[in-house]
Amino acid sequence: TSLLPVNNVFFTTGDESSREFHYWNTYYIEIGLLKSGLYTTAKGVLQNLLDMVNTYDFVPSGGRIYYTDRSEPPLLALMVKTYYEATQDLDFVREALPLLKIEHNFWEMYRSVNITYTSSSSNGGLRKRQSDTASAKVATYGPDLFSTASNNGTQLRPEMYNSDYEASKTQTTAPDLFSSLSGSDLYAASEAGTSPGVQYADVKTATQGPDLFGRRSLSRRDIGIPTTNPFSSFTETELIVLGSTQINSTIAVNLNSIIYQAELIIADFIELVENNTSPECVSYRSRAAERRQTLLDLTYDTETGLFSDYHLASGSRTGIWSMSSLWPYWAFGDSLPSDGAQKALENIDFLHQKFPGGLPNTLYNSSLPWDYPYIQPPMQHMAVSSAQNAENQACAGSNNTYGAPCGGTAAKIAQSTVNSAFCNWYTTGGSIND
Repeated sequence: TSLLPVNNVFFTTGDESSREFHYWNTYYIEIGLLKSGLYTTAKGVLQNLLDMVNTYDFVPSGGRIYYTDRSEPPLLALMVKTYYEATQDLDFVREALPLLKIEHNFWEMYRSVNITYTSSSSNGGLRKRQSDTASAKVATYGPDLFSTASNNGTQLRPEMYNSDYEASKTQTTAPDLFSSLSGSDLYAASEAGTSPGVQYADVKTATQGPDLFGRRSLSRRDIGIPTTNPFSSFTETELIVLGSTQINSTIAVNLNSIIYQAELIIADFIELVENNTSPECVSYRSRAAERRQTLLDLTYDTETGLFSDYHLASGSRTGIWSMSSLWPYWAFGDSLPSDGAQKALENIDFLHQKFPGGLPNTLYNSSLPWDYPYIQPPMQHMAVSSAQNAENQACAGSNNTYGAPCGGTAAKIAQSTVNSAFCNWYTTGGSIND
């Protein structure tokens, strides 16, 4: 069998064809377990992931041997924090803390790049930098393709070998697809299929997070609703090739927001366990502050109040709407300008009015499940958490123009998600016994 051995119960997240745990989804399973009072079960699920870090220095994407060369957004620290808040189990935190540091080190050592960029003198009311030139270390979803080091991620995914092989051979007319758009609106796709080594690496790492294909296709800086679908004439294989280029050379907003959260959680745990603020604790907080400022410098749009990924090769934001652009509001929304939070809420509320059944991952229908019209419950949870922070910050502003009580957008998203889930369950045969 290809299953990785675990010492505790685990939960699958798909149909009967998926019989292993998956990293990203385990966080949302844990929330359900804790809400149900199943604390021992939740602890065992988390221990499985900690055991993976003890073995591999990171959590594989899933519980199969062929997932041990890749990971997913590192939510483990957030999982341990959520468990501790529900149980106050300090002994578990004490045991988990060294492993959380090891996982963080993996992302710092093997999934990060050092960049130097020119920062603006002001960032929409955010603090000014002392210099126009800044240096920082940020995370990507895969090995740095600009590096001359050996890239171990250039093989095809074993579980998707045939489809990856066919996708890597497919030639597309990407420049023709985007010919009517301005150069500033493009996310470079012309390299698709031209470099098998890069293609294989990107196909593999593109499975490491939600909506990582469609969000890199067209710019929707105004958060408008598309009237045409430029992907309609392409096959699914061609779309995969178009979308899977250069992901390793992109500063992903959601990934760095999650690592920011992890850094602060680790710092808090160090202070909790050691009962003092040690130099190591200060170091993690400083690292988080640097990461946050880099996201503000490179990915924050003062016009919309939202964030978008940063493309290292072009040195610019992609300017593409996706649900993941909301994640910074969950991570550090309490320190963003109140006017930016108001703008973000207005855009989120606009999208909710257009899509009352749930916010779609992106605004383009590429026929793939991480794009419109699909919605994913984990992303709705993130949107609710982000909207709550944005509402708190918008209310804190002295010139609040957003509706009273600051809109209630988070509550509306939560209610629509519950409504959609119930209606889909009921219309497909669900029932409750009397």
